[in-house]
Amino acid sequence: MLTIRRAQLEALRRALTDALHLRLAKDLRVACRQQTSSMSDDELKALCSREIAVARTYEIVAEDDMLRYLVLVVRHGRGFSVDPGTAWAGPILRRDDLEPHQKLNLIDEYLRFGHGERSHG
Repeated sequence: MLTIRRAQLEALRRALTDALHLRLAKDLRVACRQQTSSMSDDELKALCSREIAVARTYEIVAEDDMLRYLVLVVRHGRGFSVDPGTAWAGPILRRDDLEPHQKLNLIDEYLRFGHGERSHG
C-alpha cells in the first residue's frame, strides 16, 4: 500500500501551483506584449500569483478564464473592478448566477462596445 504524507502532498501542490503561474505568466507576456515588456519574469509571475488569488474570489478557477482575467488586469489596471473608470466590472464579476466564462464574456462585450475604455500601457 502506498502512503502519501501531508508534506509530500503540499510539495506537489506547490509544484503544480508554480507551474500554473509560470504558464500563465508566459501566456500573459504573449497576450499583452506591450504592457509586459518592461516587467521581469519574476515581476510578471508575482503579478499572476497575486491576481490569481483575486480571480478565485470571483470563482474564476479554469486556466483559460484565469488568463482572460489577467489580461483584463494588465490592460485596465489592478483593481479594475473597483476603480471608478471600470467599476462597472465589479458587479459582473460578483454575480453568482453566471459561470466565470460568462462573466468574462460580458466584460469583453462591454469593453468591445466602447464602455469603460481605460487602458494602462
